[in-house]
This record gives sequence, C-alpha cells and structure tokens, in this order.
Amino acid sequence: MKAFSLLSLLLAVSLVSAASDTPPDLPLPVASFGAAGTKDGSLYFYGGHSGKRHKYNRDEVHGDFFRWKLGAEQWEALLKDEPAQGASLVVAKDGVIRIGGMAARNEKGKAQDLWSSETAALYRVSDGKWHPLPKLPQRRSSHDSIVCGDTLFVIGGWRLEGESDAVWHETYLTLDLSKADAVWQSHPQPFKRRALAVQSIGTKVYAIGGMTDEDETTTAVSVLDSTSGTWSEGQKLPADRIGGFGFAAVAHEGRLFASGVSGELLELRGEAWVSVAKLAHPRYFHRLLSGGAGRIIAIGGESREGQKAPPEVIALPAKDSAPLPEEAKKSASTRKATPVPVFTAATKKTESDWPRYQGPRGDGTTPETGWNTKWPADGPPVLWKAEMGKGLASFAVVGDRVFTSGNDGTDHDTVFCLDLETGKPLWKHSFEVPTKAHEMSIVPYGPATTPTVADGRVYIISREGDLLCLDAQNGAVKWQKSFLKDFGGKRPVYGWSTSPALHDGRLYLDVGGAEGSNVCLDAVTGEKIWQTGSGEAGYATPFVSGKLLVLFKGEALELRAIADGKLLARHATETRDFCNCATPVRHDDLFFISHTGTMGSRVLAWDETALTELWSEREVGLLFQSGVPVQGHVLAFNDAKRGVNDLRLIDLATGLSRWQTAEIDKGSAMVCDDGHTLILTSKGELVLAKLLADKIDILSRVQVLGGKSYVQPVLAHGRILCRNNDGSVVCLDVR
Repeated sequence: MKAFSLLSLLLAVSLVSAASDTPPDLPLPVASFGAAGTKDGSLYFYGGHSGKRHKYNRDEVHGDFFRWKLGAEQWEALLKDEPAQGASLVVAKDGVIRIGGMAARNEKGKAQDLWSSETAALYRVSDGKWHPLPKLPQRRSSHDSIVCGDTLFVIGGWRLEGESDAVWHETYLTLDLSKADAVWQSHPQPFKRRALAVQSIGTKVYAIGGMTDEDETTTAVSVLDSTSGTWSEGQKLPADRIGGFGFAAVAHEGRLFASGVSGELLELRGEAWVSVAKLAHPRYFHRLLSGGAGRIIAIGGESREGQKAPPEVIALPAKDSAPLPEEAKKSASTRKATPVPVFTAATKKTESDWPRYQGPRGDGTTPETGWNTKWPADGPPVLWKAEMGKGLASFAVVGDRVFTSGNDGTDHDTVFCLDLETGKPLWKHSFEVPTKAHEMSIVPYGPATTPTVADGRVYIISREGDLLCLDAQNGAVKWQKSFLKDFGGKRPVYGWSTSPALHDGRLYLDVGGAEGSNVCLDAVTGEKIWQTGSGEAGYATPFVSGKLLVLFKGEALELRAIADGKLLARHATETRDFCNCATPVRHDDLFFISHTGTMGSRVLAWDETALTELWSEREVGLLFQSGVPVQGHVLAFNDAKRGVNDLRLIDLATGLSRWQTAEIDKGSAMVCDDGHTLILTSKGELVLAKLLADKIDILSRVQVLGGKSYVQPVLAHGRILCRNNDGSVVCLDVR
C-alpha cells in the first residue's frame, strides 16, 4: 500500500468533506421530479421530465430513482419504477412513498398523449424494493403529498386522460399507513388547485399557492386540521411575480419554509410570512428538503430566465432572527414629470380603419372619435356573432371588411375575410399548421399573430413561421415564405407570435437564429431586401418609428436602420424562454420596455447614438399585453404580481404612476384620441371608460364573451370587435 503523510490524509478528508456537504448536480437533467429529505440529511429523487418545456414523449419522462446520503460524493442509483413527472415523494416510517404523476404514451414528435397515474408505491429501505400501495380512486398528477402522523395526505392536482379535457380534483385523499388493509378515503376540498406545495406542522396540513382551475396563479394558503377534517384560510404568501405558482415548501425542525421565483426564503411566523434568507440561485418548480440539523436544501428548478439551478444548502437563521431588509426595486429618474394628460372632447365624428395589430398607428391608439359612448345596461346592440377557431389573433379592419384567423383543431389555420356589417364570410384560406404544437394551459393553440392589410394584400404569420401574402379581394395566395426554410430562422419556444410589420412597401420580420435573424422583404413580391443580425426571436411585434426599426427580441431591445438593418443600439434583457411579449412604447426620445421577469419595466433614452437607462421599476411588469401611449404616459396592466388586478397610468419621464386601480380585471386596452378607452378583460368583460389625469372613470361594463380572452378589442367605423381565446367573436354597433 502506498504510504500517505498525516498532512495529506487530513487534506484528503477535508476535501471530501467540503465537496460532499452539498449534493452534486442532479443525476438526470430533469424538471418536475419528486423529491424527499430525511431528518438525517439523506435525499431521495424520483422521475421527472428531460425534454423541452411542455413537449412530452414516453422517452423523456423517467422512472429513475436516486438517493444521496450526507457525506457522499455521488447520487446512488436505486431500483427504478414507472415513469412519471410531477409525482409526489414523501418520507414514511418504512421508507419513501411515491404517489401519482404524469406520463406520456406518445413517441417523440407525435401528438401528445398524456395520462395521469393511478398508482402509489412504497420503497422499503430494508429490502431496496418497491411495494405497491392501493391504487388511487382516480388518476392524479400536479398534486402534492405529505405524511402527518400515520396518515398520508394527497392534495390538489388534476386528472389527465389522453384527449379528454383535464379534470381538476375537488377532493383530497387520505391513506392510513398504520393499517395493512387500509384503502384510500376521499374528502371534500374547498378549492381546485394544482402545482401547489403541501407540508405539515403538528396536526395542521398546509396547501400552499399553485394555480387555480381558471388558470390563475394564487398566493392562497389553505390549512387543514387533520384531526377534525376542517379547512380554514391561512396567511397568504406575499405577492410574487408569478403568484404562488411553482413554489416549494418544507417543514423542518418545527418550522415552515417556502420559496418561489424571487429567491426569498420565507418562514411562517405567527400570522405572517417573513423573509429570512436569500437563495444564491433563485428558482421555481424546485424542491425544498430537510438537510439535517439546522439546514435545508434546494434542489432542481430553474431561474425565471430558464437557467438550471444547482443544489444549494441554506443554513437556517435563528427563530427570532430579524427579517431580511428589502432590496431596492427601483432606480429613480432625473427628469421632470410629464404634464398631466389633457383630452379634448370630440366635436365631430371621425372614423378610421384598423389595418394591423394595435391599430392604424401600431400602438393601440386610434383617431376614431364621436362614436356612441352612452350604452344601455346590457351594452351596445350586437350586430353579429361568429366562430373563428382557437387562437390569439385580433382583427384587421379595412373599409367594410374584417380579417382574422384561427385554428380548427384539425391541424389547419384559416384566414377569414368577413363583411363588417353582417359577419358574412366573404372568403377564407386554410393551410396546414400543427394544431397543438404550442398549446399551454395558460394560452390556446392556434395563430398568435394578427393579419396586416394594405394595398389590397393580407399578410399573416403562423406559429410555425409560415408567412403568406393573400389577395384581400378573394384570398388567393400571391406568395409565401417559410421562416425556417427560406431564412434559416429559429422557432421560439412557443412559436412565432409577431405580427407582420409593414412600412412603405417593406415587410420587417423577426425570424430568429444565429445568422440573419432580422429580415426585410419587398411587400409586393416577397423578395428579400436585406437579412442581418443574430439572436433569439422575441414575441413582440417590430415597428418602424422614423428611420428606426424597433425590435424587442428575445434577449434585447434593438434599434436598427430601416434602410439596411444596421444595428444602431442594443439594450440587453433576460427573460425565461426569451418571452419579451409586450411591444415597446416610444414617446419622443424615450422607449418603454417591460416583461414580468427580473427586469420589470425600464425607460431608455435614445440620443441618436446609444440607449441609456433613465429609470427602472422591478415591481411593474407586462406579460402578454402591450402598454398604450397616452400623452407621454403609458396605460398598462401590471402583471408583475400574478393574481392581483393593477391597471395604472405611468409617467414615462419619471416612472411614477399618476393613478392605479384594482377595479378592472386584467385585460387588453385600446385608447381613442379623446381619452375614451375600451378594455376587454381576460374574463370577457368589455369596459368603457374615460381616462382622466387622476383616475379612470368607468362609464359602462358588459359581459360580451364567455371563457378567457387575451385578445385586444378593436374599434373601427363605429363597430367594436371582441374575441375570446376559443375563437368566439362578437361585433357591437356604436355608430
């Protein structure tokens, strides 16, 4: 045996100890896995999904099972079990129990066939084998579980069964682990939530955060008294950028902790959640686990920007430690406040087309005035209704024609041309697009772009990057291109959603890709004029302002010369999945950009040579809907804190809000030059209001659609057009 000096032995022991105090990276690059930790610091890790987000197949959902013991340098592979993502894993007296989860039955590249599991099993440490437990009464996934006393609790989740619609569970389950012949018992649950965290302290079981059956994130905390079976409402989580969605929680040493995307470790102290520590790697959809005396461990998950997070040990502060001080969330502007908005009442009736996304100016405003703003209680007369198929396309209106598009559920997008007065179809053009290629629970499948209409032509982009130029008179194809095949573009995670940007006979496109991610075409012929730049495509529609092409790409705001695409200025941003969705707002030399990630909102000043940050506000962030300019201000729905209604008018010079209100559900707005605004909320309510310097004056509100709507309402030629995500359309007469 080779001899070692005492010093070298001590050094070796020291290095091993230091290296093994924190778990190594997860043995599989997966998300949505099950995990559990024991009081002695051992961790268990089960299943998960290793493919692209929201893209599932049977080869990328796993049933691997691993253990890490405190002091070990590697994860130890244990006996596999059935593949599952989102299975819950809990520690029991005899070992570890896995419950439910979801698996995909389809091959890679095929239509998704997703099934929740109906099984549960105990991994007995003594023999290293899985032992089946009674089957669940119904399939369940996206839930969470905990053992309280001798009882296993399974709370929340939904049931997926192939092509059938998801069914949200209204009951929680219990299983008495002290009885060999125990069967599952179902109990009423006063909520429908999934992607929640469940933990227990004493006899109380906490159901923390998650998403509701209305696809809204929630900060709610529901508390179950395990002895009486009664539920009560606990202290809500602090408002977070995505509510309580993707939160993790752990009960350790008699204390309850939780953390979400902000990276703050919260402790429930009495009736308040208190920030007690900050993760070095903020994350969500992770697990918090007991890590031995005085510490917990965060494993898995990813940052808001999509970066995978390494395992992290968090030393717990004392029970009476002071809360962490709040971080600065805003940088102040040096400019004077903008004069308050002043609107002049319309003296005559002015009509306007709405020929593209966000209207005649491409910014959500219109010169149309003098239309009927005195509505009866049940709203303006309904001219017609129609069904267009699923999607997020809004409307283009030119003259007496309406243009929009939708997906019929059979792998086809259809562009429709309708008569504005009657809704009668004048023509339609269908083309092949995979129906559910980009479907998420929060948004539907189908086209996400709005047609652009000019000079007798209709331009449309599909989520797969098909660019079509159609004859506005009859729908005939004049020419078409593919972002992928013709320009080498790179498909965004959720498909293309930028609408065609047309200016002076040229089309400007954000196709994405390592080379030539920005393209300019001749609008008549489709011939390429220039192609330049690199980078991920954004979801915000480009626009031309003066001689500038403004692109809010996946990783930056870019200003380019319209003549040749030369880059003039770039301001980097970071987002999860490159989700810069809200179109920037320009006012004079200022550019307002926003998203719901860590950046929040910023105004950048342009001096013809560079962009310089004027102010920033992390507590204000726009998700899908763009802000609308209002005389040096921006009207915007703040999505930084999910589940909270917050409409405000922001001074672009200072970042300060003139006013804000929670009276209107989140939605999408357009503004007329006389200060009237139409807002279609996500719940299908149409709100008519007047913008004032110090408030918004609500004049009327009427429920015009069912379901969800993320589509901007349109006002053109005295008609209002509204649409929901399922494709139901209503046209109202306000002449």
